Amino acid sequence: MKKYQTTLIATSWALVAGVVASLGAGFLGLIRVSEAYDSARIFSEHPGVVVLSLMFMCSPLQRITLRSWVKVRKHLGIIFGLLALTNAGIFYASNSRFSTAEMFVAAGALATIICVPLLATSFKPVKRWMGSAKWTKLHKLSYALPLLVGIHLLTNPSLPIGMSFSVLLFAAGFRFVVYRTNWLIARPKAHLTARI
Repeated sequence: MKKYQTTLIATSWALVAGVVASLGAGFLGLIRVSEAYDSARIFSEHPGVVVLSLMFMCSPLQRITLRSWVKVRKHLGIIFGLLALTNAGIFYASNSRFSTAEMFVAAGALATIICVPLLATSFKPVKRWMGSAKWTKLHKLSYALPLLVGIHLLTNPSLPIGMSFSVLLFAAGFRFVVYRTNWLIARPKAHLTARI
C-alpha cells in the first residue's frame, strides 16, 4: 500500500477517534452531553459524506493509478458505516420529534439500516463463513448508499451552504463508478500508462 493511501486511511480513522473522544468526554462528565453530541456530529456528519464519496471513487482511481485500492475502499466503507451509525444515533437521541414520514429522515434511516449488515460482514472471517458469492451479492447493496445519502442531504431542511462541496464530491464519485468515462473503458492500459 502506497504512502498516500495509508495517509488517507489514517486521516479517515482520525474522524472515528474524534467521535469516540467526544462521546467519551460526555460520558465521563468532562463536557455536557449536548456539547458531546455537537462535537461528535462535527466529526461524523459532513466528513462522513466525504468518506462515502472517496469510497466510491476508489474503483476509478484504481484504473487511473493502475494500483489496488481494495484495502482503502474496505477501510473507508467501515469508517463510513461507523460514522453513519453514530450520526443516526445522535440524531434520534436529540431529535425525537422527527418521523420517518419526512423524506430526509426516511432516506437516512434506510441508508443506516443498509450499513448495519455491510459493516457486520466487512471482516475476513465473516466473508469466509458466508462464501464469496453470497458476500458479493450482499455488498452490492452499497451502491444504493450514494442515492439514499444524496436524497438525505438534498431534502434536509438544515443543510448548510458549505455542504455543497461534499455533495459535489459525492456526485463525482458516484458518476465515476456508475457511468465511467469512455476513454477509461476504451483504452484502459495504454492510455493510462501514458498519463503516469
